[in-house]
Amino acid sequence: IITLSAVLMNGHLIDKIKGYAILVQCLGLQGKHVEAVETGLQALAMLGEKIPLHPTEEEMMLTLKQTRAMLVGVQMKETVDSKAMTDAGQSAALNLLMRLSRYAYLVSDQKLLTIISCRMVKLSVEHGV
Repeated sequence: IITLSAVLMNGHLIDKIKGYAILVQCLGLQGKHVEAVETGLQALAMLGEKIPLHPTEEEMMLTLKQTRAMLVGVQMKETVDSKAMTDAGQSAALNLLMRLSRYAYLVSDQKLLTIISCRMVKLSVEHGV
Protein backbone atom coordinates (compact mmCIF):
# COMPACT_ATOMS: atom_id res chain seq x y z
CA ILE A 1 0.00 0.00 0.00
CA ILE A 2 1.36 3.38 -1.00
CA THR A 3 0.63 6.06 1.57
CA LEU A 4 0.07 9.73 0.91
CA SER A 5 3.22 10.65 2.82
CA ALA A 6 5.26 8.28 0.61
CA VAL A 7 3.89 9.96 -2.52
CA LEU A 8 4.60 13.42 -1.13
CA MET A 9 8.16 12.46 -0.25
CA ASN A 10 9.14 10.21 -3.15
CA GLY A 11 6.63 10.60 -5.97
CA HIS A 12 7.09 12.30 -9.30
CA LEU A 13 6.18 15.99 -9.32
CA ILE A 14 2.69 15.57 -10.80
CA ASP A 15 1.92 12.74 -8.37
CA LYS A 16 3.10 14.95 -5.50
CA ILE A 17 0.84 17.78 -6.63
CA LYS A 18 -2.13 15.40 -6.83
CA GLY A 19 -1.21 14.19 -3.34
CA TYR A 20 -1.05 17.74 -2.06
CA ALA A 21 -4.49 18.40 -3.56
CA ILE A 22 -5.82 15.49 -1.49
CA LEU A 23 -4.02 16.80 1.60
CA VAL A 24 -5.46 20.29 1.06
CA GLN A 25 -8.94 18.78 0.80
CA CYS A 26 -8.42 16.74 3.98
CA LEU A 27 -7.13 19.74 5.92
CA GLY A 28 -10.06 21.81 4.75
CA LEU A 29 -12.58 19.15 5.74
CA GLN A 30 -11.01 19.12 9.20
CA GLY A 31 -11.62 22.87 9.46
CA LYS A 32 -7.91 23.67 9.12
CA HIS A 33 -8.52 26.23 6.38
CA VAL A 34 -5.41 28.34 6.94
CA GLU A 35 -3.21 25.25 6.93
CA ALA A 36 -4.95 24.04 3.77
CA VAL A 37 -4.18 27.35 2.04
CA GLU A 38 -0.55 27.36 3.21
CA THR A 39 -0.04 23.77 2.06
CA GLY A 40 -1.66 24.39 -1.32
CA LEU A 41 0.41 27.50 -2.01
CA GLN A 42 3.61 25.59 -1.19
CA ALA A 43 2.59 22.87 -3.64
CA LEU A 44 1.80 25.42 -6.36
CA ALA A 45 5.25 26.91 -5.90
CA MET A 46 6.69 23.52 -6.88
CA LEU A 47 5.02 24.07 -10.28
CA GLY A 48 6.33 27.61 -10.58
CA GLU A 49 2.99 29.17 -9.59
CA LYS A 50 4.14 31.47 -6.82
CA ILE A 51 1.30 33.16 -4.97
CA PRO A 52 1.94 35.07 -1.75
CA LEU A 53 0.13 33.84 1.36
CA HIS A 54 -0.87 37.39 2.29
CA PRO A 55 -0.97 39.40 -0.94
CA THR A 56 -0.96 43.16 -0.75
CA GLU A 57 -3.55 45.40 -2.36
CA GLU A 58 -0.92 46.31 -4.96
CA GLU A 59 -0.23 42.66 -5.82
CA MET A 60 -3.93 41.99 -6.19
CA MET A 61 -4.49 45.05 -8.39
CA LEU A 62 -1.50 44.17 -10.60
CA THR A 63 -2.85 40.63 -11.06
CA LEU A 64 -6.29 42.00 -11.95
CA LYS A 65 -4.75 44.43 -14.43
CA GLN A 66 -2.70 41.67 -16.08
CA THR A 67 -5.75 39.41 -16.29
CA ARG A 68 -7.87 42.15 -17.84
CA ALA A 69 -5.13 42.88 -20.39
CA MET A 70 -4.86 39.20 -21.27
CA LEU A 71 -8.62 39.01 -21.88
CA VAL A 72 -8.79 41.98 -24.26
CA GLY A 73 -10.22 40.67 -27.51
CA VAL A 74 -10.94 37.20 -26.14
CA GLN A 75 -14.51 36.17 -26.90
CA MET A 76 -16.45 34.05 -24.42
CA LYS A 77 -17.27 31.56 -27.19
CA GLU A 78 -13.53 31.10 -27.87
CA THR A 79 -12.95 30.27 -24.22
CA VAL A 80 -15.89 27.88 -23.93
CA ASP A 81 -14.98 26.13 -27.18
CA SER A 82 -11.24 26.08 -26.44
CA LYS A 83 -9.16 22.96 -26.49
CA ALA A 84 -8.97 20.59 -23.56
CA MET A 85 -6.07 21.09 -21.17
CA THR A 86 -3.54 18.36 -21.98
CA ASP A 87 -0.53 19.41 -19.89
CA ALA A 88 -0.63 17.32 -16.71
CA GLY A 89 1.24 19.96 -14.69
CA GLN A 90 -1.11 22.75 -15.71
CA SER A 91 -4.13 20.53 -15.08
CA ALA A 92 -2.82 19.65 -11.60
CA ALA A 93 -2.20 23.35 -10.89
CA LEU A 94 -5.74 24.27 -11.98
CA ASN A 95 -7.23 21.50 -9.83
CA LEU A 96 -5.24 22.70 -6.83
CA LEU A 97 -6.21 26.34 -7.46
CA MET A 98 -9.89 25.35 -7.57
CA ARG A 99 -9.56 23.60 -4.21
CA LEU A 100 -7.65 26.53 -2.74
CA SER A 101 -10.25 29.05 -3.83
CA ARG A 102 -12.75 27.48 -1.44
CA TYR A 103 -10.43 27.82 1.54
CA ALA A 104 -9.23 31.31 0.63
CA TYR A 105 -12.90 32.29 0.69
CA LEU A 106 -13.47 30.58 4.04
CA VAL A 107 -10.52 32.37 5.66
CA SER A 108 -11.96 35.63 4.28
CA ASP A 109 -8.87 36.61 2.30
CA GLN A 110 -10.40 38.43 -0.64
CA LYS A 111 -7.03 39.51 -2.05
CA LEU A 112 -5.79 35.93 -2.11
CA LEU A 113 -9.09 34.70 -3.56
CA THR A 114 -8.86 37.32 -6.32
CA ILE A 115 -5.31 36.27 -7.24
CA ILE A 116 -6.24 32.58 -7.21
CA SER A 117 -9.25 33.27 -9.44
CA CYS A 118 -7.12 35.27 -11.88
CA ARG A 119 -4.56 32.45 -12.05
CA MET A 120 -7.33 29.98 -12.86
CA VAL A 121 -8.50 32.24 -15.69
CA LYS A 122 -4.93 32.61 -16.97
CA LEU A 123 -4.29 28.87 -16.99
CA SER A 124 -7.59 28.19 -18.74
CA VAL A 125 -7.02 30.80 -21.43
CA GLU A 126 -3.41 29.79 -22.05
CA HIS A 127 -3.72 25.99 -21.75
CA GLY A 128 -7.37 25.08 -22.28
CA VAL A 129 -10.18 24.03 -20.03
